[in-house]
Amino acid sequence: MAEETHGSYSAIGQAIRYIGGWSQPSGRGIFMFRMMATSFTAAAFTGLGTAYATALFAGPVASIGFVIGSCVGYIASAIFYWRTAMETALIAFDDHPELLHLHLVKNYPNIGFQKLRLGDREGREAFKVG
Repeated sequence: MAEETHGSYSAIGQAIRYIGGWSQPSGRGIFMFRMMATSFTAAAFTGLGTAYATALFAGPVASIGFVIGSCVGYIASAIFYWRTAMETALIAFDDHPELLHLHLVKNYPNIGFQKLRLGDREGREAFKVG
């Protein structure tokens, strides 16, 4: 009985993997989820802080302060997260250029990353610039 249950879980897991790859999210999906979670959190805290400050100075119009503060917090956090992710990616590129090349070739086959030569320093610098 226990083996049948274990087999059905395995079959369900294999079906989910086969249908949509739900068990392993892509790098872009993980990046988007983390960026949105970080930005939503920053927007909430910034909005609450500006709502409190607006309530101290302007009274009953604190909701306007919340809207403005949450918009500013979301945009600033998204920009900060994107810059941090770019810096992290460039550091990883310097450490492991062949791994990044493999990732680019696998995930973007139509762009022509197969022609890149990242084995030498000049090729890596040309990739970073252009």
